[in-house]
Amino acid sequence: MFDHSNESKSSLSYSISPAVAVEIVKKSSSKTTNQQSYEFLNDLELKGWISYIDRRYALSSRALAELKGFLIDKYGEDSAETEGSISICYGCKQIATRGLRCSNDSCFIRFHNLCRDHFIKSNNDSTKCPNNDCDLRIGENDMGIYF
Repeated sequence: MFDHSNESKSSLSYSISPAVAVEIVKKSSSKTTNQQSYEFLNDLELKGWISYIDRRYALSSRALAELKGFLIDKYGEDSAETEGSISICYGCKQIATRGLRCSNDSCFIRFHNLCRDHFIKSNNDSTKCPNNDCDLRIGENDMGIYF
């Protein structure tokens, strides 16, 4: 989910299709059937480790919180200093797998939807991107690209 070496920053996705998820489960045990794989994925979802949103599987908020250190160590944080695969919300400093990104492909700023709203309100309604190297605004038009 976090291996994005062949993807541009504008096409990053932190989710996988059910078919890919089933193949990953089946690789862990050669005797696992498709049905058993789906049951395992359903169990992970019921226990709160993964989410099934828009017909795709992604790590849940719980999993991201528990695995944050490991994921950043393994895949690296996307920031001004590093070009990792893990996006961090500028507002809450947690991993962001869904939300808004700057329309400037070279900008690392990401926000959860609510965090962007809180950021704007706490900065006197300023919509200037917090990345000093970016001159775009984080309003509806410039930072309205969902990832």
